[in-house]
Amino acid sequence: MENSTTYKCKYCAKDTGHEKGTVNFELLIPENIIPVEALKLKYAGFYKFGHHHFCDTRCYNLKVLDDAIQDFELSLLNPEQHFLKNTDIDKAKETLHNLKMFKDTLINS
Repeated sequence: MENSTTYKCKYCAKDTGHEKGTVNFELLIPENIIPVEALKLKYAGFYKFGHHHFCDTRCYNLKVLDDAIQDFELSLLNPEQHFLKNTDIDKAKETLHNLKMFKDTLINS
């Protein structure tokens, strides 16, 4: 008897239908919003060996976006603790806005 495990998507909670180690999704978030390498280091690395926990590329990217948006929002609650200059705060607000816009675009695609 084969031992198979079913995984629930970390974004939409549906069965993924993937076995561990069988899929690898790509980050779709544009470089002009936030460098993909930074996303890989901070967020995607967390899921690096867990791509089977996502239905598809869309759900994977939406989860990474949720994590990034949440971190930006938390950082902007106490900007003096997270940023050195007002220009950094302005850039963070702009990045947060762009992440939310891209998430909306991805949800509606």
